Amino acid sequence: MASAFRRSRYRFQVVGCEADSKSALNVLQQQQPKVATISVGLRDGHLTGLDLLRHKKAASPQTRAVIVLDTYDRDLIIEAFRQGADGVFSREESFPDLCRCLDAVGKGEIWIRNRELRYLVEALGGIRTIPRRLVDSRGANLLSKRQTEIACLVADGLSNSEVANRLCLSEHTVKNYLLRIFDKLGVSNRIELTLSVLNQGA
Repeated sequence: MASAFRRSRYRFQVVGCEADSKSALNVLQQQQPKVATISVGLRDGHLTGLDLLRHKKAASPQTRAVIVLDTYDRDLIIEAFRQGADGVFSREESFPDLCRCLDAVGKGEIWIRNRELRYLVEALGGIRTIPRRLVDSRGANLLSKRQTEIACLVADGLSNSEVANRLCLSEHTVKNYLLRIFDKLGVSNRIELTLSVLNQGA
C-alpha cells in the first residue's frame, strides 16, 4: 500500500509503515507527519488503533488522523471522533477514495459520509457546548442569505469545489465565506457547522 500511495496522482510521501501501536507512536513522534492513517486494529490488539489515536494528541498534536475501519460501525465512528479523528474510512471503499480522503484531511477538512455523520448528530444531540443557532438572542439572522446557502450545502456534504460549482463562485470565495461563517457561529470545523445547521432544521 505504501508503494501505491507513492504512485498515486497525489504523490504522497510515506514516512513510516508500522503494524503495532508502539512502533507507530515512535514514527509519529519522530516524523510528525501531516496525516496519519491508523487501522482500528493493529498487531497488538483489536482496538489498539483507538489507543494510538488518543496518544497521538501528545506525541504529534499537529498530525491529522484518519481511522480505517473494517466496516462503518456506529460505536467505533463515534469513539474515533471522540478520540480526535479527523476522518473515518472503511476498507469496503476503494483505494482512490482513500487517496481523496487523505488529501482532503491533509487540507484541513473532515472526512465522513453523510449517513455516518448522523451517528455523530445523534450522539452529540444533547451537548450544548457547540453554538447551534443561526439566529441571535433577538431572532435576527447571524448569516447573510449567501452564507446560509453555503452553510446548508456544506451540511449536505458538498465539498468546497462542489459548493463553488453549484453557486457559480470560485473555490477561493467559498473558503473565505466559510471562514466568516465559522467566525459568526463560533464553530471551528465542518462537523460543528453541520450540527448547527441540522439543529435548526435548515
